[in-house]
Amino acid sequence: MTVEMIDYDSEPVPKELCSIDRHGGADDFHGCGACFESENPLSCEECVINKIFKHYAELTGQRMKRQFPVLFSTPKKKSDAIPWEVIAPHEEQAHINHGQSLERLAERGGLSYREMYAVLRNKKFDYENGNKYSDIQYELEVLRIIKSFYLVN
Repeated sequence: MTVEMIDYDSEPVPKELCSIDRHGGADDFHGCGACFESENPLSCEECVINKIFKHYAELTGQRMKRQFPVLFSTPKKKSDAIPWEVIAPHEEQAHINHGQSLERLAERGGLSYREMYAVLRNKKFDYENGNKYSDIQYELEVLRIIKSFYLVN
């Protein structure tokens, strides 16, 4: 029997210990709480239970790469995300365009494909001129950039 792991706050945790959001992702983790119960609270990075979860996910082939979320204007059945390693080199452009770090943008739901396209191309986001492409075309362009990233790296 394999315990299904799910990504919560960029860490693998058992799915059965999570409440699931409308997109099928982990909404809340109802886990051990060990980090908060000790006299000297630990960060998740130092927590032995978190280390066990990571190791288990790796052993069972369930280790997920960190993901950056896609923000949708209309709800979809499943949330989309791109690999964090693709957008990370563009942190400065994200801050220029949105005045926030990638970490904070991810906490707030991510970027739309249109916004992401500008960041990934290191271009200023044009709030005034509307969409050059339809949403699906921005999504396709972002997917092309991701493909190029992996072909080069």
